[in-house]
Amino acid sequence: MNSGVSSVPTLITKESSFRPSQNSQPTESDLEEEEEVEEEDSVRSDYYLTAKSKLELLFRRCQDCGALIDPISLEWTQVASALSVTYQCTGCKHLFRWDTQSKKGRGKSQVFDLNQSFPVAAFCTGTPIPRLVDLCDVLSIAIPRERSMRETIRFYGCPAIDRVYGRWEKEARQLSKDTAPEEGIIVALDGQYDSPGYCASNCKVTVFDSSLGLILVAVSLSVKDPEMGT
Repeated sequence: MNSGVSSVPTLITKESSFRPSQNSQPTESDLEEEEEVEEEDSVRSDYYLTAKSKLELLFRRCQDCGALIDPISLEWTQVASALSVTYQCTGCKHLFRWDTQSKKGRGKSQVFDLNQSFPVAAFCTGTPIPRLVDLCDVLSIAIPRERSMRETIRFYGCPAIDRVYGRWEKEARQLSKDTAPEEGIIVALDGQYDSPGYCASNCKVTVFDSSLGLILVAVSLSVKDPEMGT
């Protein structure tokens, strides 16, 4: 161990105040060793974060005729997480538009891909929308507004998840029926409540095949449901 470098800052007294001694300060060689080297990897994702200043470099010349583009003629438009640029080339006189994302849907209901994927992914992973908004605000990353994301989850995300889960349940019940012994299917029930004791307002009841361990059906119940009072 180099005795000239102290692993713990030593304190020197001067006029009833304390300050770290100079031998505890990191040297230039220490800083060079601590520099992080970003690892390069093969392209595996569909989306990457790009600074707007880097996108502007792509539009110095017309993509069609190669003529220089006046930066003032570039019109940038933000649609939540997507960015669009339009310009008219002074050389070929053509009007161009370029989007950072592709769109999904049909007709007037088309939306940019990530504007729908962001809230649905947050919902599926259990990420609170307010925390996602805070994170992106700190990093200056554009995403849909909180209200828009909640509407996307309600009108698009939940129905799509219900359809997929319904197909899984149907396949599980068919598999359980096909592999059932002669005496029948042995099922087990499990109930989960949102609060202990008599304070519970919501309950989820799950029925599963005890032999295969497959969920056959799951139902959510609330004390406000009309049939719960009977």
